[in-house]
Order: sequence, then C-alpha cells, then structure tokens
Amino acid sequence: MISTIEKDLRRKDRNALEDALRAAGAKFKGKACSCPFHDDKHPSSSVYEAEDGVWRFKCQAASCGFGGDVFDVIERSGGKNVAEQLREMNRDIDDAPRPVRIFPTIDDIRDSVNKYTRVERVHTYTNPDTQRADLVIVRCRDGEGAKTFQQYKPTVGGFCIGAPPKPWPIYNRTRVKDAKEIVFVEGEKCVEALASIGVTATTTPCGAGKASSADLAMLAGKTIYLWPDNDPPDPKTGKSTGAQHMREVLSMLEKLRPSPRVLWIEPEILGLPPKGDAVDFIDLMEPDADKAEEIWSVVKAVARPTGASSEVFSRIEDTITGKYRAIDWPFPQTSNLAKALFPGTVTLLCGDPAFGKSFMILDAMRFWHEAGIKVALYELEDTRVDHMTRALAQMSNTSGIKDDAWIRENPERARKIAQEHQAALDSFGTVITSPGAKHPTIDDLIKWVGDKCADGCKIIAIDPITYAEFSDKPWQDDKRFMYGVSRIAMDYGASIIVVTHPRKQSVKSSTMDDMAGGAAYPRHAQTILWGKKLEAPETMTVSHPVGGLLELEVDRIVKIVKARNGKGGGSSVGFQFDHDSLRFAEQGLIKEEPKKKKTVKAPAVGYTGIQDPWA
Repeated sequence: MISTIEKDLRRKDRNALEDALRAAGAKFKGKACSCPFHDDKHPSSSVYEAEDGVWRFKCQAASCGFGGDVFDVIERSGGKNVAEQLREMNRDIDDAPRPVRIFPTIDDIRDSVNKYTRVERVHTYTNPDTQRADLVIVRCRDGEGAKTFQQYKPTVGGFCIGAPPKPWPIYNRTRVKDAKEIVFVEGEKCVEALASIGVTATTTPCGAGKASSADLAMLAGKTIYLWPDNDPPDPKTGKSTGAQHMREVLSMLEKLRPSPRVLWIEPEILGLPPKGDAVDFIDLMEPDADKAEEIWSVVKAVARPTGASSEVFSRIEDTITGKYRAIDWPFPQTSNLAKALFPGTVTLLCGDPAFGKSFMILDAMRFWHEAGIKVALYELEDTRVDHMTRALAQMSNTSGIKDDAWIRENPERARKIAQEHQAALDSFGTVITSPGAKHPTIDDLIKWVGDKCADGCKIIAIDPITYAEFSDKPWQDDKRFMYGVSRIAMDYGASIIVVTHPRKQSVKSSTMDDMAGGAAYPRHAQTILWGKKLEAPETMTVSHPVGGLLELEVDRIVKIVKARNGKGGGSSVGFQFDHDSLRFAEQGLIKEEPKKKKTVKAPAVGYTGIQDPWA
C-alpha cells in the first residue's frame, strides 16, 4: 500500500516532475520551459519548489494558467487521474514509472523525512556479523499527533523505501547474539529502556500482529522473558492484543531447536496501568545507577515458566485463588457429582417429555442471576412473556399465576403477586432472549453465544437447541454448532448449557446415543445430564446431604451420563417436582432402587452463599 511518505516523496522529486513535463511535450531552456498544454512558442512556464517542499509547474500565459504537481501534470497530459496513478503504484511499486530514490546514509533518510513530518526516532536493525543495517524504521508524528512508521531497506548505494524480504530481523541483535537472558518486548522503545538498566532485550519489527514475519532463530537455546504490554481486552475477542502478540511469539519459540527456556511476565502483577509497558515500569521505579539491578530482580521475581508444566501450575494457582472453579447449581449433590460448570465447558441437559427441562433451567438461571453471576438464556420455545410468567410462578410459589382460569378467579391476588415481584421480573427479564419474526439458525445461535460471552456472561444457556432452524444437512449443523460454542466457551472462560431432547418421544434408556444431535453433541460436551420422569412417585433410598441415608419419595431422576470433570459419572440423583412452585427439590443420591410406596417428602436443599468465582 502506497504510504503518505511515498506519495510525498514523489511530489517532492523535481526530476519526476520534469520527466512528466518532457513526456507531455515541454522543452526546457535553463530554468524556464514551454507549456505543453497550449501552443507555447516562447517558454512561458517554470517549475519551482513550494514552501511545503513539493515541486510544482506553473504556466504564466493568461490563456492557459495551468499549474500543479507531478500527478496533476500526468493527468492533464491525458494520462491517468491521481487516484488511478496511486492504484498503479500500489499494484507494483517497484515497476512504477518513477526513479527509485536512494538515501546514501541513515542521516539522509532522517533529513528527508523531517521535511514533511516530525521524526521521533530512527531504529536501526544492525546485522552483528556485517555491522550493516538490514532494516531502518523511522517513527514519526504528523501535525495532528498521529503516529506513523516508514521502513527502509538496504540497496545499492544506500537505502530505499520498503521492507526487506521476510523473515525480518529482530532488534538489537548485536547484544542478543552473546546474551544468555533476553527480554522480549513490544517496540524498540522498550528495548532501549531496558538497555538503560543493563538488560538485554529485543522485539519484532512493526509491532503486534507481525510476529510471524520475524526470524527468531538467534534465540534458540537461550532464556527468554516474554513481557507483553498491559493492553485492555479487545471488545470483540475479549483478549489483550499485547498478550496475544506474545502468545504468537511463544508459539514460534517452542519450535526452535535447541529449545529456549521461556518465562512469562504478567504486566498486571507489576502494577502497570492500562497500556503500560517496560518503559512505564522503569519510570515508576525511578531508575538510577544503583537501582538497575533491583528493578530487574523485581521483574524476574514475577516471571512464570511457560510450557506444559506452566499450564498445570497456572491451573493449580487459579484453583487455589478461586479463579478456576465450577459454579454451583441450586442442587448441591448434582453440583458435587457432576462438577459441570467449569470455565470453558459445555453441558448438555437432555430429558424425557414432561420432565420439566425448561422449568429446571429457568429456576437455575434465576438462582445464578440472583447470586450476581452474569447469565444469558435463549428460549427458543414460546415468547419471553410466557417464560417470565413461569419465572413469576417460581418466585411466588404460585403455579396458578400461569393459569388463565386461576387468574380470572383471583384477579386481586394475581395483581398483588406481579406487583410484589416487579423489580425481580424487570431484572431477570434482561437475561432472556426469545426469537423474533425470523427463527434463529445454528449460525445465528453461535453468534449470539459469542456476543453474550463478549458482553461478560459466564453462563449461557439455549433451550432447546432442537427448535433451531437447521439446513438440509443437519449433521453438519450439529458439528458446526458444538465446535463453535465449545471454542467460544474456551476463549472466554464461560460455561455453555444446551438443552436438547431424546431422539424419540419415548425412550427407555438414557445414553449418549439416545440424544438428538448425533455424535457431535456428546463428543464436545464435558457434562451430560439426563432427566427422567417417573410414571408415579416412588420411594427410594437416597443419600441426603443433611440426613444420611433416607427413604424419600422421588418422581424425577437426573442421571449423570457424563462427568468429565466430576466423580459422579453414571450416578443418579432423585428429585421431586413441586407442582405448586414449579421447582425441583433435590432428594439425594440414589443408593437403592424403589422398595415400597411411601410418602416422605424432604425439603429442597440449596446453597445460599454462592459467589461469582470471577467477581
């Protein structure tokens, strides 16, 4: 892409202007020249250098009066207009019809650039073997303070504009070559700041996102400290661009042989402000000759090793601090056995017809929402007001509020219930999304999950996925959906819950093969819960969390079909569904199958002190 600098260099090239005039038919006589744009028998024109450094042509004849720079002359003579000329230069700058400008020395580069903008720094990438520059980067500020960069590469007779062939060299190679420990930072300014306290550092040219273009071979076998800038998370990806840049560098370092020892410096631990870097940290430490060693020892103390072992250590530390933990369901034993809602996981909730999956997920989402955890629920069946009415029934323990006959018979009570829970309804209503005029496709749902994760939601549920709009190749949709939401969950550290149905309306078994969605669903899910409704309540021996082994009445069973992160795979937990409150009461882990009919009802056991592990 032609830069502003290259365009200005062409406009400030007297030879380029005179060549364009001669090509149009102008004849030069000393400083004067004839105008090629009218019948000019006597030279009435000239070229001159304007105050901005641009060489211009001006015809003094009253009948003509044309004036302009090299681009204007080419256009007036019947050539391409200015935009077309720039596009042609973009297509192949090396073949553009203009002479390549050579800058004999780096000082010549600086002097030339200073004519049209302010040079802040000139960074020379010197080859330690030849002691010649392989790359020169000029950092400038325009009149409005915007930062710009221009690259120069070596050529016969000096330097010319443009980047050298890839891979590009890293910075400060003369010191890096013999050093055993190197700090990898973002930007030459950080390298020079660390050099001021006696620390060898390097960086890749052109900043974040260009790591793959650099040659890191010189770093093989050394100890490398990766120090990312403390950039805020990107609003779309949720990731820091500084950290992402260093992860790209890390992936390249891992391929080197002999392998370098790589450590990671977390900028937040150093107390850096947003966008803070090594320069800011050194300034905060108020460096002097006596403090140089102390500054570097502080940085080294917070560096953590990377690689497979570091991932394990990080997981352990995050678990100790509570950053990595499974969020609890409102059902204690199910939570403990399944350990479903770890960051970056997908849970499937399948259930027989009339089990009450929507009531269970609605109750759970209210539980998390009231605990201060940011959640989102896409209800594909019915409207939002239908689900909010069910939520009101659960809030008030009054199932009649969703029955039209009951409301007509109890109008004042219905109004009072709605009024008492108005604030809770308004708050919980922000959690629920329902389809509009267009039913969502699988791709719509993947995007919705991504948007909610980017908005900070930690639990995202879809109820039920089987009501989405599928293409004529549903098996491909299933794979795309599960892979898509799995990756999003891992990227954002969120937990996804997908409600689905059995393949058939009536199925006796409750295995992964019996779920709708094919093999893609169980393959990408860490947890699978299968709910079954009993034909009639049965008394079973259960391990109750507050009463040991008890014989309690059960009318619903949740089988933990898969628990990759928990110890309860294959276990079954008994529940009772309260038809007054439309809520589930967990009875306990089933120890024995039903014996005799008995009506013993235990109260629901739930957590009251749940906290958001990411708070």
